Amino acid sequence: MLIAPDGLRKSWAFWSDDRRDIDFTENVLADVARRWPIDRERIIVSGFSYGGAMAWFLACDQGDRYRAVLGIAGTLPRLEGRDCATGPITIRNVHGEKDTVMRLHGGEDALAFWNALAQCGERVTTKNGRYRHHAWQGCESSLEVHDGGHWIPKGWLHTQLIDLLAGDNEKSPR
Repeated sequence: MLIAPDGLRKSWAFWSDDRRDIDFTENVLADVARRWPIDRERIIVSGFSYGGAMAWFLACDQGDRYRAVLGIAGTLPRLEGRDCATGPITIRNVHGEKDTVMRLHGGEDALAFWNALAQCGERVTTKNGRYRHHAWQGCESSLEVHDGGHWIPKGWLHTQLIDLLAGDNEKSPR
């Protein structure tokens, strides 16, 4: 099931301590759970650009409530000083090296910060097709960098969802 809410006035409030959008997100999920059977342990949060930054904010604030975050060309570059949750969450991010809207440097810093919180091992960088793939030993989190700008790479989200959900299926009894 895909749920695609939009923030108040088509934006998200996460740069300050305003909890409006955290509460809004929880209310949306509670409403969905009343209407349909959902597995709260398999909820994956995603977003593009500012929506990707909001997904990161949710991970920081309530990481233990989500299975994973799939950030696309958006991160929270200023995680230092935040009291982030350190639940069993996976963060995978894709970002263009030439992105001038939300620069890549913040994404690298945010993932390094997050993986330190999660006590991941060393970063390993490989070339994976059209991406430079950065992964951390002992964790599912990763950063894939393409040589383009501020856009959603075709097929990236689909590949990540298949990988995450296949891993969940292997862990659950049949």
